[in-house]
Amino acid sequence: MKRDRIIVTIGSVFIAILLFIIWLLASNSFVVASPVASVKALCSGFTEGWIYPHLKSTLTVLLMTYIISFIIGIGGGVILGISSFLREVFEGIILSLYAVPKIILYPVLLTLFGIGSTTLIVMGVIHAIFPLLINTMTGIKDMSKTYIKVGKSYNANSFQMLRKIYLPAISLPLVTGLKMACSLGIIGVILGEIFASKEGMGQIIMRSYALMELDRMYGLILLLFLLAFMINILFWRLERRLKKVF
Repeated sequence: MKRDRIIVTIGSVFIAILLFIIWLLASNSFVVASPVASVKALCSGFTEGWIYPHLKSTLTVLLMTYIISFIIGIGGGVILGISSFLREVFEGIILSLYAVPKIILYPVLLTLFGIGSTTLIVMGVIHAIFPLLINTMTGIKDMSKTYIKVGKSYNANSFQMLRKIYLPAISLPLVTGLKMACSLGIIGVILGEIFASKEGMGQIIMRSYALMELDRMYGLILLLFLLAFMINILFWRLERRLKKVF
């Protein structure tokens, strides 16, 4: 196990170095800023303070996106997983909607909610909610029926079944769904900010591109990558601990 972890770490470091080298070589082109210039531009955002309002706006929208997605996605997935009738009714619809590119819904959202945080939150939710719904629903559907029989033999109520039986049994697919939801939520929010927003990381990236401030643009993209990477590291650690328990 320890040897596998060392190999994975070495592989991750190698990929990071390889990506850095590719970026460094690509920066010879005028359309790609160098890593050093990009990092300097990003650091200037923190020292000069221009990045804080946009970062705060994006993180606030992301937080609301995650809260809503987690509640509806996990709750809805549990209901659909338990009820075979509801699952048969909605599973095909959910999978079909998941396959639809969410960006085509943005004009509709813009018409309904206008420019603002509400549209961005809804855009983030429709990206993030489907992995949670599908993974939770599938996890409960495929779990061993023995667990359910044991819970019923102890006369467990619905809340006890959820807390003691269902959620522990689907912990691994649920964590996978959470990882996907977090990544897709970031994509949805940033896309929304790029197309119609007065502030946010997506908006300032688009503004930097329009003004050909490529070092600032790549620095901001790097920051978003690091944010997504940190979130995935947290869920990876959680997933590893759950594998030891279950």
